[in-house]
Amino acid sequence: MHTTFRGLKINIENEAGSVRKGIGENGKPWKVTMVYDYGEILGSMGVDGDPVDCFIGPNTSAKFVYGIHQTKKDGSGFDEQKFMLGFNDAMDAKQAYFKSYDEPEHFFTNVEAIPLEVFKKKVMETKSNPIPIHASKMNTTIALHAE
Repeated sequence: MHTTFRGLKINIENEAGSVRKGIGENGKPWKVTMVYDYGEILGSMGVDGDPVDCFIGPNTSAKFVYGIHQTKKDGSGFDEQKFMLGFNDAMDAKQAYFKSYDEPEHFFTNVEAIPLEVFKKKVMETKSNPIPIHASKMNTTIALHAE
């Protein structure tokens, strides 16, 4: 299924209400019911070699995108980024992320706030240059304290 969020074309891999499950590296089964749609931004390329991952929240007027920097589950270093589109603020985005994983505290590091229009430009630039997307410190400070 495909959708569009504020001009970004997204391939939905897991719809809200669907169940993701698997077996972790430790051999322990896990299962999570998705609260929000989850997918990848078409025309982008993440540092993991796949299109940039995102969750889609209910606020279609959200001014910021919240980038979550994820480490490998064993804590051994940077893994990839997940971007939260359509969330009211950083806490809302963080809570949505936590609801989407069985043990999120093991690989969640921090949240960066990026103005939507800046994010759209940066994410489309990843197709030819797949590097992590970061907010300026000023944008993050403004977003975290203004909302």
